[in-house]
Amino acid sequence: MITRCEVDMLIDSCENNTERLVIFAFVDLGLAALEICNISIFNIHGKWLVVKDITSNKKKGLFLPSNIDKLLCSAPRMPKDPREIREVVLKVAERADIKATPTDLRRFSDNGATQG
Repeated sequence: MITRCEVDMLIDSCENNTERLVIFAFVDLGLAALEICNISIFNIHGKWLVVKDITSNKKKGLFLPSNIDKLLCSAPRMPKDPREIREVVLKVAERADIKATPTDLRRFSDNGATQG
C-alpha cells in the first residue's frame, strides 16, 4: 500500500501540470483513468467537478479542491486514453523511485488516507 510520504514524493517528481493533475485526480478525487481522460475546465461548476461515472454512466459531482481547480486551468492537454494515464503514473513513479500504479493511487484515496 502506498503511503502519504510516497504520494508527496510522487507529486514532487512531477515535471508538469498535466502529471500533477493526473496524480491529484487519483489521490484526491479517487477517479478512474477513464474518468480522468474526460475531465477538462468545462467540467468545473463552481466548487464542483462534474464527471461521468464509469460504472453507472451517470454524472457525479465531486467537491473540487483548489489545487485541482488551478491545475485544470493550466494543464496544456489531458491524455485521452487510459493507457496514457497509466504511462504518466508509471513515469512519475519511476522518477520518484517508487513502485506505484494507478490502482495504488486510487486505493490510497479509497482508504480515506487523504482525509484530514
